[in-house]
Amino acid sequence: MATYPVYDPYPIITAPKNRFPTLEPKYSPEQISAQGIWIRWETASRCPCTKLDGRQGPKMDCPVCGGFGYIYHTPQDTQALIQSGSLSPKIFNQSFVFLPGELYLSVRGEHCPSNMDRITILEGRIRVSLLRTRLTDRATEDGEDSLETLPFPIAKKTIEKSTTSGDGLGGSDEYNLGVVYLRSMDAGTDDVGPILTQGEDFEVEYNAEGLGQLNWAVGDLKDDPITPDVGDTFTITYFTMPIYRVVDFPHSIRITRVAEKHPLGIDTSLPVQFECKLSQDMRDLFDSED
Repeated sequence: MATYPVYDPYPIITAPKNRFPTLEPKYSPEQISAQGIWIRWETASRCPCTKLDGRQGPKMDCPVCGGFGYIYHTPQDTQALIQSGSLSPKIFNQSFVFLPGELYLSVRGEHCPSNMDRITILEGRIRVSLLRTRLTDRATEDGEDSLETLPFPIAKKTIEKSTTSGDGLGGSDEYNLGVVYLRSMDAGTDDVGPILTQGEDFEVEYNAEGLGQLNWAVGDLKDDPITPDVGDTFTITYFTMPIYRVVDFPHSIRITRVAEKHPLGIDTSLPVQFECKLSQDMRDLFDSED
């Protein structure tokens, strides 16, 4: 005997599994405080010079944004947990060029990171090796500096080395490393020149945030300079402080009331995760005004 399904005027419809995934808190504020690294978070705002007088971009000689189009302000030092990160070096035309690396961070729920905000990893250091062409003019006798801005700013890295002594107490020597290696072409030739020495052939000038630029002046003004001419190639290996810009912030909108075996639910400040990419244009760090 044939059977037929019973008609149900009020069927129960269930959504497919994981069709509407929730933003589950993977990290607690306590974990961020206990395990997070210190970062400097700066808010990005569009500069008023952008699209001024019919232009379709920022004013290249703007004294505030330095032609970048964004103003960074309201710095705040806070803690963040790093979920993942990547740095993608590629070699193009014999030049060691870094493509933007990605970094995923989680911060406390009261923070609201947004597009183009700047994130500086205060405790982080990475070592980079770049092949560059000198762009700045040679220093003059009147003491004018020749500052070279690199794609990634120079940052000091403190290294402590344990030592031993005859009394058995030992101790430690502290080294502040910035530039590890610098060598250029002989000025105006196609020959590789000697290694340049910091303090004799170049200096590093640091700003208040601890970010440095090359200064060729001390070497340019020597009687027999070995510093490169404008247009000459030089190779440099140094430490830098990673600086990122926010590109995505999917967890900025979150449900802060979650149910944890409580009839009314519990108010919880969920961490906010966001994605940022490694910055490569650092002109605004040195050329802009507050």
